[in-house]
Amino acid sequence: MFLYFAAQNVHLPLQVPAEFIKPYRRQFIGYPERRAFAAKVGALDAAVGRIEQSLRVAGMLDNTVIVFSSDNGASKAGDNFPL
Repeated sequence: MFLYFAAQNVHLPLQVPAEFIKPYRRQFIGYPERRAFAAKVGALDAAVGRIEQSLRVAGMLDNTVIVFSSDNGASKAGDNFPL
């Protein structure tokens, strides 16, 4: 089996369901844009977790390679320092 999951979570617009923003309260991440970006990465992590769990239940995880790749640097909400 070949599975290609093309998530767009790390791209604009910075919109994410409220349940993913809750863990990134203002006292931890002061900038709203960075808080939203962190929440989007959290949502991506949850999605990958569901895929991994599905592979585990199907008995396919032990024979699986998972590759993560990103296509570009940070947006306004991120930081490419020191690049």
